Amino acid sequence: MAEHDKLKKAREALRAGQPSTAIRLLDELHAEAHTEALLHIRTHWLLATAHRQARHYRRAAFELAAMPFAGPASLLHKHLGVARKNL
Repeated sequence: MAEHDKLKKAREALRAGQPSTAIRLLDELHAEAHTEALLHIRTHWLLATAHRQARHYRRAAFELAAMPFAGPASLLHKHLGVARKNL
């Protein structure tokens, strides 16, 4: 499975020390990732990493707390059409 382009660009931005660019890309990707459980979980992980790098520690903690719910939420959305877009 090829890595999503926005995920790849966000990783590159993090390596380059540009967390705000990574956060923007990951926020866009998050809206698209709700039907793919692994992509949704990876998005939350990288958002936590980006927010930590940007010293947004509360937001980083929120993203870590959201990770256990990202996979099940994606499966519900994909198979039942139930969506909670704010997680």
